[in-house]
Amino acid sequence: MLQVVATHAKSDKFQEEEYLRAWDEAYTGVLDHYIERVRHYAKVWLDTEAGKHFKETFIAAKTKGRKLPSLEFEAFRSFENAKGMDWSLPQIADFFSVLQEYSDTAQAERSVTSCFLSNIEH
Repeated sequence: MLQVVATHAKSDKFQEEEYLRAWDEAYTGVLDHYIERVRHYAKVWLDTEAGKHFKETFIAAKTKGRKLPSLEFEAFRSFENAKGMDWSLPQIADFFSVLQEYSDTAQAERSVTSCFLSNIEH
């Protein structure tokens, strides 16, 4: 990725040791953040009714040699009518929060006004 940045900037200074070291530290930090967040939300989900039910279903299928249940994204919200976890703006913002360290951020508008909807054909 640093090579892509260097090529786009038409500069070879990004190959210097200080840039490579800074890039590696930032990359490792971002990767560690995502790994930690995935683990966190997996634990949160496993504590929901859906997570508990999925785990029970998985263990029962495995024990009996049956086909294991598929873990689809929808199971995070609901699994066989058992309530899962919310996955909306706060969780998404938390997941991607590490990017604030590497980019300029601003409050985003979270509403759609009728002027945008009036251009949609029925």
